Amino acid sequence: MKIYLDLVFLVNFGINFIFIYIIQLIFLERFNIWRALLSSVIATLLLISFLLDYAFFMIFKICGGFILVLIGIGAKKLAIKISLFYLLELSLTGIVASFKITGLYLLIAIVIVILLIIIQSFKKESIFLNKLKYNVSVTFLGKSHNLCGFLDTGNLITVDNMPVIFINQKYYKDELKIYKIISVKTINNEKEIICYTPDSFYLYKDNKKIIKKVLIAFADLGNEFDCLLNYNLFYEGG
Repeated sequence: MKIYLDLVFLVNFGINFIFIYIIQLIFLERFNIWRALLSSVIATLLLISFLLDYAFFMIFKICGGFILVLIGIGAKKLAIKISLFYLLELSLTGIVASFKITGLYLLIAIVIVILLIIIQSFKKESIFLNKLKYNVSVTFLGKSHNLCGFLDTGNLITVDNMPVIFINQKYYKDELKIYKIISVKTINNEKEIICYTPDSFYLYKDNKKIIKKVLIAFADLGNEFDCLLNYNLFYEGG
């Protein structure tokens, strides 16, 4: 009987990836594709022990689930998830044996399922990010700027009861007059932030144009977002 090692490794990689996804789906946890990939790579490396010594392989086969689940999912409810992992493994073994599914067909099925999982994962991530995006309009020095804002739930900075929003540095103008310079504590140190008063600020939410009294500050936000919105804009009932 010929055994194609590359096929065995690919099937093992795919099965572990799918099991990690199923377990997180059952527990309604957010799927981390990178941890699942890392766990699957390690599962493939553990399989190499079969070529070294069968006794080592059996040890890894029995204890490997603990390592793979811990890396792929985390330590929360670990015992239950490990039990579920082995249950899925036994179930798949029974299905393959009952229907006499060959390695090639199993590999094709696994590839299709993994592709669907990856597409769905990125789709959910995109939907999540889009829910945090808002169109805003900010006017200063007599010019209006229509920007794409991203809700930064960690931005709770307020000055004189006005939330501070951060606008991309590329919109900065030297003619702006400083309202106040504040000091904000970060994880590593304190940082000074220069705040300015815009002529007006509008937030578009649920097809409504809402005026807000805010302060603006400028920061390097890269090319992805025009501004980072303040959590208090929404907490206050906006």
